[in-house]
Amino acid sequence: MKHGVVKFPKPSISRYVREQQTQTGDLLYDDDDDDDFVWGDYSTSSDINQPVEGPVQSEPVQGDPVSEPVVGRYPKRERKPPEYLADYATGNNFEDDSNDDQIMSTIDYCYRVCAFPQNYQEAVEPAESEYWRNAMKEEMNSVKESNTFTLTTLPKGRKLLGGRWVYTFKENPNGSRVYKARYVAKGYSQVKDEEYQDTFAPTANFTSVRTVMQLAAHNNLILHQMDVKTAYLNAPIDCEIFMEQPEGFEIPSNSEDVLVCKLNKSLYGLKQSGRNWNGMLHNHLCENHFVQSGVDNCVYVRHVDDKMIVIVIWVDDLIIGASTDLLLCETNNMLKDKLKMKDLGKLSHFLGVDFEQGDGYVKISQKEYIHKVLERYGMSDCKPRYTPSEPKIDCIEGEPVDSKTYREAIGCLMYAMICTRPDICWIITKLSQYVTKPLK
Repeated sequence: MKHGVVKFPKPSISRYVREQQTQTGDLLYDDDDDDDFVWGDYSTSSDINQPVEGPVQSEPVQGDPVSEPVVGRYPKRERKPPEYLADYATGNNFEDDSNDDQIMSTIDYCYRVCAFPQNYQEAVEPAESEYWRNAMKEEMNSVKESNTFTLTTLPKGRKLLGGRWVYTFKENPNGSRVYKARYVAKGYSQVKDEEYQDTFAPTANFTSVRTVMQLAAHNNLILHQMDVKTAYLNAPIDCEIFMEQPEGFEIPSNSEDVLVCKLNKSLYGLKQSGRNWNGMLHNHLCENHFVQSGVDNCVYVRHVDDKMIVIVIWVDDLIIGASTDLLLCETNNMLKDKLKMKDLGKLSHFLGVDFEQGDGYVKISQKEYIHKVLERYGMSDCKPRYTPSEPKIDCIEGEPVDSKTYREAIGCLMYAMICTRPDICWIITKLSQYVTKPLK
């Protein structure tokens, strides 16, 4: 917290100043303006700048009821300022008491704490502009290769959809960063039945991931991981949509008309992009003899004689389990023929979970994730326990805590419970009963 000093001009006293001591303090009033006042005790205009040790008793004026003292009107008692004023500095705290026309004002400063640029102008600033520029160029190259849009003029009577750049980076397990930039549509302004229809798109349940890991350990499947580059740009659009050109990469028109983008493929930010992408990938897998699971719509299985191939889909991340290297290679080539894929090799890190496959087993760990959660809530130095909870829990009495922080902590632990720590399921369920009014 920072403080600033505000100085007021000293009033010119051209007439007799009347003083009246009240119960709340000593106020010096100017007859010309009743709204201006300062704290202090003054006798006359000649010694207004002189420090005063205590209250000054002015001589009463005969016949003036205001200046005549009232004896015994209020009892004499020791008056103390409120305790909350101890956090503030007043004019009496200055070494130079001659500047009693100063007051202290509190100024709050807000700082931007987001690590990512919020718009195009911030991305091209000198700090990390080279990384963000390269990320934007890579995004535009993917857009052009996928034939995502066609430049044209806006038809009469059609609405233009806005767009913006979104920036982030992805941390690899080794600590390095991959800078990413996406040109996304402002899908919140889309009109139902005109610019989109259905929007639901499924994702794999993590229970299915653990089930596939059990199958891999039991049948000695080879686990592989692949990533689809700019996944949404591969799916065709289902409505006619016109968008603004990407900022910083505008192409001018030879005429006076402004060129806009007519979308040929789905773009990030559109309400239906996730559904279009999932439908396109589903059709491609079914055409290559994969069967969708009846339990999880994002799990596909293909049997070849006594061998099998399993694919788990999480938006644009794929886990592939195959019985032989030949089947794994054929599946990778099948995907690369249709999509622009990135081969991540042996499964090691997926959705913040570490995987380690050995002879007859697959280890799953969230050690790094749990360490980050402990550091976030100031418990990195806590002592470990063998049991996940106390034998008896009594949350009836105690000091109240911040409910928002409590809910965030429960959510973090719930993700660990779903992925790798089913042993804390009971205690998380118990603690979730107090999210509305948590106690310490």
